[in-house]
Parts: sequence; structure tokens; C-alpha cells
Amino acid sequence: MFQVKCFQSDDEKDLEDDINDFLATNAHNELIDIKYSHSIAVEERIPDEDGEYDPDEEPEVQYSFTAMVVYQKIKYK
Repeated sequence: MFQVKCFQSDDEKDLEDDINDFLATNAHNELIDIKYSHSIAVEERIPDEDGEYDPDEEPEVQYSFTAMVVYQKIKYK
């Protein structure tokens, strides 16, 4: 039976470490696939009453890195 493990992080390196740790501690299972996705969200800037934006104000950027590991538990006889 296939199983999945989902991972999420706002840092790509942390996601890699989490997946590598999982794979190392589950080396007895068969890796089927890894699905990877990332997204970026940028905070909306709101103009002042004159319709101007503060040039020193940087919008906040949020990153999200996700992965789904598909694996199968190996049954030993």
C-alpha cells in the first residue's frame, strides 16, 4: 500500500533537510516519487491619501516550499 508524507517550509534548505532526514530514517521503505511545489506571496502595498507609495517601504514577501513523498512500506517475510 502506498503512503505519503507531506513537508512544508518557508526555507528551501530546511525542506531539503527534513526530506533527507525522513528518507534516512525510512531507508527500509521503497521511494516511489517526490512531488515538489513552491509559491510566493507578496504583501499588497496600500497608497497614502494622495495615491502615492512610500518608496522606502518594501512589501513583505513570503515563500512556501512543499513536497509530498510517496513511498511504500516493504514487508519482510
